[in-house]
Amino acid sequence: MDRLLDSDQLGKKGESRFPELCVDAGLIPNASTWDRKGWDFVVDWRHAETNAPYDQRPTTLSCLVQVKTIWKETRSIRLRLSSVEHIAKDIKPAFIYVFKINNNLSYQTAAIAHLEGDFLAHILKSLREATAAGTAPNNIEIDLSLTKWFKILEPTALALRSTMEEMIGGSMQTYAERKQRQLRELGYEQGRVTLKTTILAPDNDYIVDGLLGLKPLEIIETSAIETRFGIPLPLEGLNGLGAKIDFLPTHQDTCKILAREDETGRIFSFNGKMYIAPKIVMPENHVKILIKSELFSLILASKNLGDKTKTNLEVKLTMETNFGNARVGTRDWYELYAFLSSLDKKDLQFQIQPKKMKGEFSGRINLDPDPVNSANWQRGAKATNAAKIIFERAGWSGTKLSIKDINDSERELITLGALIEKPESLNSLTFSTDTEQQFIGVERIEILYFNCIRIGNHLIAYVAIANMIASIEAEKTHWRSFGLSIREVNRLKPAKGAYETYIETMQRRLGVNSYFAANTKCGAADEGGPQNQRRVYKRPNSGARGRS
Repeated sequence: MDRLLDSDQLGKKGESRFPELCVDAGLIPNASTWDRKGWDFVVDWRHAETNAPYDQRPTTLSCLVQVKTIWKETRSIRLRLSSVEHIAKDIKPAFIYVFKINNNLSYQTAAIAHLEGDFLAHILKSLREATAAGTAPNNIEIDLSLTKWFKILEPTALALRSTMEEMIGGSMQTYAERKQRQLRELGYEQGRVTLKTTILAPDNDYIVDGLLGLKPLEIIETSAIETRFGIPLPLEGLNGLGAKIDFLPTHQDTCKILAREDETGRIFSFNGKMYIAPKIVMPENHVKILIKSELFSLILASKNLGDKTKTNLEVKLTMETNFGNARVGTRDWYELYAFLSSLDKKDLQFQIQPKKMKGEFSGRINLDPDPVNSANWQRGAKATNAAKIIFERAGWSGTKLSIKDINDSERELITLGALIEKPESLNSLTFSTDTEQQFIGVERIEILYFNCIRIGNHLIAYVAIANMIASIEAEKTHWRSFGLSIREVNRLKPAKGAYETYIETMQRRLGVNSYFAANTKCGAADEGGPQNQRRVYKRPNSGARGRS
């Protein structure tokens, strides 16, 4: 059939009509003056009426459009892959708009395709296939079925605008985020990257430890394949790589770690994650399991599994503490050090109770004797127990600390812990003052004793009632307590003046004016000078044992 227009004239007809539709629809068509990026027009919307300040008005909608014009009986369009690649990968909305022309050159209908979702995946897959075939996109033309990829609509301004607005949505930011996610994720399924390596190791046990993340593995040859849309391609940057690699395995199960003292029946309990060596690298009836708690790791190994429903393991257990940077509650710290201290003296019965896996693991657990660690475990048990007692008394048992926080204040914590639970074990409180007229003849007095401890980023202040005996020698009055009982333990905000305010508040609450305050610089991080200064505040007495 003879046509009134050739293909070039037909294309110009549509390109002339499209901006007219945009103007009729209240849109702004910006034509391409040098078509090298696959779009013929950038179509912009005008700002909507709003009461918002101009600087807070949302970004106006904008999109890329490629215009095609075809005869009415044509069922597909043909595009160069390199042209459609540009608009497909742009984060702005992108459309292909098609006019269908009758033989008398009138506009019969229109069709529009939105480059997102399944249509975008089709374009990306075509590009992937071009890479696999070794053919440049500008040498490939693709056929796009109007029935499959396009929506049919009236060739009017209203239909054009409403359809594009529906497909874009109300926010350019939301659209861009969705488009970027699709460009990043479309076509990938589980098993995206296949990595083949040759590992250099002295024996199979070394490989097992490496896969559990216990040792670095040396890789001397690497082959990496990435699969997208079912098409595998070499992954640049990894092929031929030789290096040492640290595996970060994913845990297969969670579990409860229980250790029991034979004589007392005391049970230590911890939560853990189970990392099991792959069966493919383990000999038959062998098992190796890494169990990580928040504060330590256990390694279980056995060459004889026995009954799979309840496996008794004769194991050599290795414990590697990894709590240098951990921050956990004081009760957790105490449980750990009490466990280590007990384990240091004799072996314990242990059980590993998985949450999902059937059965349990049990055996004996012990530590190799180490005099240095023995002292550390025992000291740590005392300090962490004191911290637990103190924060529970202060009403902040959930406070998380590092072990360094506790160690840095070990002496003060143990002293306060003893004052709370066993005050008779402490030495008497003693201090001296200059003898003043109002204290002559005074033998006994009740005072408040204040102190403050900095533990990490926290301040613990406390007050005790101290019954004091005074003796006068020359110009000095020497004071010694014969009774000391805790009254309050509180956690303060670490701010300047918090300790001083606490002292004044407790004076009023307890009704005692005379007091002794130790560590008066506690919490005053912006002040210079020693942190253990002492001051004695004295008021005239009303009697030998009465409050003043």
